[in-house]
Amino acid sequence: MKPADPRYLGATLTEQGANFAIWAAAADAVELCLFNEVNGHLLETRFALSHRDGPIFHGYLAGVKKGQRYGYRIYGPWNPGLPLTDGFGVEVPDGFDPLEDLEPPEDCEELEELELLDAPGSAPGA
Repeated sequence: MKPADPRYLGATLTEQGANFAIWAAAADAVELCLFNEVNGHLLETRFALSHRDGPIFHGYLAGVKKGQRYGYRIYGPWNPGLPLTDGFGVEVPDGFDPLEDLEPPEDCEELEELELLDAPGSAPGA
């Protein structure tokens, strides 16, 4: 993944792909998650947002098109990497719940006690 422009939070489409940036000052790591339905099953592909400017993790991914479902996994002592939606997402498809449709991390014992920063009801589209 290439560096992106950290000035624009959320997903910003270009002719060749998308710029992704998220404010996560206390995070140890952030992954961009792309969600696609294949044969009736949800497929998640993860990309490390390894570029960081201060509190902003960012990356540019070629090939992303309008309507791509995405979210983030943010890692730190307070979050075991559950999928989160993007608060800057502009379009939210109906019927998608990453917490329901994906398996939780093995080290996550009690999901009900975690407070998520964004509503987990659906993943925004780019």
